[in-house]
Parts: sequence; structure tokens; C-alpha cells
Amino acid sequence: MLLAGVLAGAAAWGHALSEATARLTHRDGHFELQLEGDLFVLVPGAPTEVATASAEGLSAAAAGLRAALESGVRLQVDGKDVPLRAVGLPPDEELRAVAALLSASGRDHGERIRVRMETAAPLPGAARVGLSFPPALGPVVTSFVEPVSAYVLPGAGASFPVRGGRPAAGAATEGPRQGMGMEALALGTVGTAVLAWLIQRRMGGGA
Repeated sequence: MLLAGVLAGAAAWGHALSEATARLTHRDGHFELQLEGDLFVLVPGAPTEVATASAEGLSAAAAGLRAALESGVRLQVDGKDVPLRAVGLPPDEELRAVAALLSASGRDHGERIRVRMETAAPLPGAARVGLSFPPALGPVVTSFVEPVSAYVLPGAGASFPVRGGRPAAGAATEGPRQGMGMEALALGTVGTAVLAWLIQRRMGGGA
């Protein structure tokens, strides 16, 4: 049973590594995508062809990867398609090295490659974003990040709210405390008016 557990854990780990990962970051209207996975499935040509290609052929393979990414990875901002540019592709010789490794092991794909993509211009006022990927990449574990920054003076600190976390104790009691104050003010005003009416009535009756 122990051996079965170890084998199951190794299989699960191998499956996790095979999944592509994507992180979309939004800062000041600018979107940047970090994509890492088995991207050689998007490279035109077999690994042996790419590994032994001339400089021109290698550049053509890299250009094919760029075109496949820019046409296959789709960013939607508020329901509209926004082009992403591949600005962080691996150098041609690094792509050749990956191809050589695959060719030596008799595989067509299976090595992870990291690329960076971004929007050409800022898109201020975005309310909702969406991402889709080429089906050949398989499942993609996707995350969305909006960094929050603060200027911290020496000896001071910074505090940030956690999305989905519990509200702070002060924030939880602040609302009810303000509400009770308004109710007390309203009751006091009504009570004063009633008391003045009773006094006036008694004085009128005594007269």
C-alpha cells in the first residue's frame, strides 16, 4: 500500500507539471501575461527539423511560435477582443536547444517553455477580463493578479485588505454603532416633542 501511495503521488505530481500555467497581471490599465507550458506543440516542424535547421529555418520556427501565440491566446476586456503581443519569447538558440533535447529523447513535445505577452496600449476603466488558449496546450491553470502598492516610511508599515477575508473588527462594529446613534437622536427628538406637548396641555388645563 505504501508503494501504491508513492506511485499515485508521483503520477499526480507528473500530471501537475504537464499542465500549462498562465498569470495575467493588471496594473494601471496595462495587461501582461506570463505563460509557461509545453509550447513546442505550437512550433511548426518536428524537433529534429528545428534542431538541425539553418539560422533562417530556426528564425522561421520561432516566428511560427510567435504567430501561433498571438493568434491563439485571446484576451477579452469587457467583452471585446484585445490583441496580445509576444514580447518575451526565448532566443532562437534556446528554442534549438529545446528541440535538440526533445529529438534526443525521441519526443515531439514535453519540455516547458516560458513566454511573456502584453497589450500594446493601456486600457483604463476595465471592469472584467477573460482569457482563452489554443486547445493544443491542454488545460491551463490561470490566475489573475492586480498588485497593490504602498509607500512605507522608515519604521512605519503598510496594511492591505485581503479579498474574501473576514472584515476587520473595527469595520464590523462601526456600522451598527453609527446606526444606534441615529436611532437615539431620533428617539430623543420625539421624546422632547411629546414632553413639551404634555407640559403645554397641563399648563392649559390648570389655567
